[in-house]
Amino acid sequence: MKSVIIFSFPDTPLDHYGETKKKKEKRKREEKKKRKRELRIGQREKKERKKRKRKENQGLCLLSAATDFLQHCP
Repeated sequence: MKSVIIFSFPDTPLDHYGETKKKKEKRKREEKKKRKRELRIGQREKKERKKRKRKENQGLCLLSAATDFLQHCP
């Protein structure tokens, strides 16, 4: 009597990370979304900093204009 060894293979081949192709694609999509989200948040913060700086500069300009006006008045 001969013994038979049966190897079972998954329906979809695995890559060297042990992921199927679908799982790998899903993980890549999620990483891409995460990077985009982080970039959007960074851009928003950059705009807010710029706006805040502009307001501060505007306030300083008004202050310097007022002091100049008061200095030149007799």
